[in-house]
Amino acid sequence: MDYYAILGVPRDADPERIRAAYRRAARRDHPDATGGDPAAEARFKRVCEAYDVLSDAHRRLRYDRDSAGAHPGDAWTEPPRTGPAGFEEVFGGFRSGVYGRGGSAAFEEVPSGWGRSGLRPGAPRRVRGRDRELEMDLDLVGVARGGSRRVQFSRLAPCVACGASGEARGMACGDCSGQGRALRPESMEVPFPAGARPGSRLVVAGMGDFGPLGGPPGDLFVVVRVHPHPWFRTEDRDVFLSLPLTPHEATAGCRLRVPTLYGPTTASVPAGVRPGQRLRLKERGLPDPDGGPSGHQYLEVELVLPEDPSEEARELLRRFDGLTGHTPRRGLWDL
Repeated sequence: MDYYAILGVPRDADPERIRAAYRRAARRDHPDATGGDPAAEARFKRVCEAYDVLSDAHRRLRYDRDSAGAHPGDAWTEPPRTGPAGFEEVFGGFRSGVYGRGGSAAFEEVPSGWGRSGLRPGAPRRVRGRDRELEMDLDLVGVARGGSRRVQFSRLAPCVACGASGEARGMACGDCSGQGRALRPESMEVPFPAGARPGSRLVVAGMGDFGPLGGPPGDLFVVVRVHPHPWFRTEDRDVFLSLPLTPHEATAGCRLRVPTLYGPTTASVPAGVRPGQRLRLKERGLPDPDGGPSGHQYLEVELVLPEDPSEEARELLRRFDGLTGHTPRRGLWDL
């Protein structure tokens, strides 16, 4: 069986030409258009089978190879699939109905003026559009508090010129190339939970691409990205902040105003803290978006010495060492 002859195209026809020929032949021989004429019915089955193979690049290549040198009328050995590849994109304009008595073509909506063919349980529906994905940039303070962020993106939406039918004045719509959908910019507020994790995906249902010829839309997946903060670093739900102290503050203790993700607070520094020691601010870390306990904020002590102390300051430090009797190297080395 010569699939190219059935569609009336040469063997070197490009996919667009094959698709256009299929549309013409299928509309001509569709049972709703021919009143159930047996001859048209048989032609329609052959047209669907031919397009089923020639619309798939891999199957077309296999067919071209296997049919080389075959006699006219010989049948190809690969059985047809239950529906032609990309059928919904080509003929989404028909009402849901499946050609009876072993036919392979499934249809969606019938254009005005066409009758409805019978429905069969389990008949294929219109093709759902693809999901889209974009990234949403957040800062750490915003993540801690939750909220929403406006995002802008583009998606395939129903074509206004043809009403998503893919046709205008009996021809393929020029605005959407017969697909019934065209790229359209979108802008919307996307809410995010407090404590949203970097790399987590937020789902906005129905904001992906619409399917061809009026098919339902996919979803929009928004991937959270969190920018590093100049003061804070995080480990899971916990937040860490460097706390520089003078020798006097570390020795005597003090109360200091320190920043948190939720605004400044007063922290008590006990006397005698050491460099590297961590002071905990309970539940001042990131919340758990799943409802678990919040993390903590930790103040990491750093001892900062004066860069160029005066002679008087040096004398006070010498007197301080004498008063405390503290020798940090005692027992450290055996010299």
